[in-house]
Amino acid sequence: MTLTITSSRNVEELAARSTSQIDVTVTPAGTPITYTSSDTSVATVSDTGLITGVAQGSAIITVEAGGVQDTVNVTVRSSL
Repeated sequence: MTLTITSSRNVEELAARSTSQIDVTVTPAGTPITYTSSDTSVATVSDTGLITGVAQGSAIITVEAGGVQDTVNVTVRSSL
C-alpha cells in the first residue's frame, strides 16, 4: 500500500473563503481515501480532498488510505 500526496507541496496557504484541491495517488487504485481537518473552524476538507479556508489560523489535513497516512499543513490568512 502506498499513499502519495501529489500536490505541488505539503503546505498550503490560502485566503479565507478560498479553496485548494489535494491531489492524491493511492496504490492499489480504488483504495478508499479519507480526509480530516485538525481544526474545522480554520479549514474544512471535503470527501474529495477540496480544502476550504474558513478563518485565519492553521490546521493539519490528514489523508488516510489503507492504514497509511500523510498530512498537509494549511495556513489560512484573512486575505492574500
